[in-house]
Amino acid sequence: MTRCSDLCLLTALVLAPPAFGQGLVSDAFGLFDPETDTVGRAEWSGQQGASTLIAPQDADQILIYAGPKSLVAGVDSGQVCAILIDRHGNMVVDGTPVSLTIDGKTVDVKSHAGLATLVFKPAPVAAEVLLGAASGTLQSARAVLGVVADVRSVSSSLEGPLPVVPSETALLHKSCEGFIL
Repeated sequence: MTRCSDLCLLTALVLAPPAFGQGLVSDAFGLFDPETDTVGRAEWSGQQGASTLIAPQDADQILIYAGPKSLVAGVDSGQVCAILIDRHGNMVVDGTPVSLTIDGKTVDVKSHAGLATLVFKPAPVAAEVLLGAASGTLQSARAVLGVVADVRSVSSSLEGPLPVVPSETALLHKSCEGFIL
């Protein structure tokens, strides 16, 4: 910045009225002045006055998180978490029924502080695990976790005797140099 722009900024700050920022309310969508704002924003953002709290309502949206993104087959456990929020962004009340689906198998759980979580063990084979959550008439987007093979579970073995390589073929390959045939 130049000295002129710094001076202009300093002048603006000094001359600004001291109560300029007072009266603004912060919500999940930014700052607004509740006295000059329309009733619509105050309603859909949950603002009903400076001291009024809105009790959590029925779920309006379900978000799903699952992890870790990659699980080792037969070794790792995964966790799925559904977040249930109402139209104001509040977490739903405790005890809201939630159905968590893991690879086509559904487990019914109850929410606590707006969260429904479950730790699970995937099948012991490499595959993709599909997860989802539902509550009432709402459904989350699908989540996908990868299950990879456990390298420690792979055993190396040779099937049958090794094929005999004719000496003419061995001499043609540079990788066989130094071997006595």
